[in-house]
Amino acid sequence: MKECLHPWSEPGLIQSYTAQYLLVGQCYQTLKRWKIHHGLLFDQRVLNPKLEIRERLRQLRAEAIVPIPQEFSRSWDLRGSRALRIAEWLSPQTRLPVLPILLAPPKNPTRQRQAQLSMRDRLANPIRFEVNEELLRIRSVPSSLILVDDFFTTGHTLRQAARTLKARGVQSIHIFCLGLRPAVNRR
Repeated sequence: MKECLHPWSEPGLIQSYTAQYLLVGQCYQTLKRWKIHHGLLFDQRVLNPKLEIRERLRQLRAEAIVPIPQEFSRSWDLRGSRALRIAEWLSPQTRLPVLPILLAPPKNPTRQRQAQLSMRDRLANPIRFEVNEELLRIRSVPSSLILVDDFFTTGHTLRQAARTLKARGVQSIHIFCLGLRPAVNRR
């Protein structure tokens, strides 16, 4: 038996991964444009649920959808959070509520965004999500949820969010990303 070399496969942290698209070629360019220039028609083309994905997500027995939070100024620049947009699109597909349990880490003006970092720097970058305590006073932490982000590149952001959620008592975390970048051997 060989040792798993994939950093996103930390045992017990995340139970499953699902992606709508692979981030390669024309698909990558289209999704990158959607992230910046979204609109109703573009949303309808990109956020078109595949039946098998919709059924897979329904079978997970999750209790809620939790989007990865985005720093306010970045969300403002993009005219809204893409992870939240995807979560709101998934909600009627899965019949699950969207719960903004996670809050974006405090802004650090000297730190670059994940997308601007090299692969090595992305994995070393500490992302310290905060928990929405006000929401958790009103509603209990779900035992199972779907964590949503727009793109899965290294999985570092999703792992950091999953660790924060596990520390708050979430037992089962499933991932949904709009696009997944295939692993590349960078040795």
